[in-house]
Amino acid sequence: MPEDGFQLATGFNGWGISNGTAAAMLMADRIRGKANPWASLFDPNRSYPDDFNPGGDTQSRVDSVDEIAPGAGGVIARGKQKIAVWKDDDGTPHVLSAKCTHEGCTVTWNNADRTWDCPCHGSMFERDGRVRHGPAVEPLAPAKLPRSRRK
Repeated sequence: MPEDGFQLATGFNGWGISNGTAAAMLMADRIRGKANPWASLFDPNRSYPDDFNPGGDTQSRVDSVDEIAPGAGGVIARGKQKIAVWKDDDGTPHVLSAKCTHEGCTVTWNNADRTWDCPCHGSMFERDGRVRHGPAVEPLAPAKLPRSRRK
């Protein structure tokens, strides 16, 4: 336990009810000096693989619209601009800003729910950018496909 006794739990990415409760139980055990079987799992200094996403960055990066299959989505970066592209089942692309309207993190495509999810604070957006649930209250902004680069 830190010498000042300060405890902090954050970053549950939409899992606050379950993981917040688990973190509170862990912190209570630490304050009481009691061992907890979850301590290593919640240790902020635990090791992780090199390709682990600590949050704030998309796991849906693609280089072009051609890499996105019908029914799927991806994020294309052009400099600082990031666009979210999903294709409907017939392959027609639909384009939005990939910037979450809550705090500006880059959204990630969720293949199971077919939504845009924010890895930072858990906002979820419908395919068309409407907010499914917050903390975001504004939809993803419309965007245009980047012009292809000519050689």
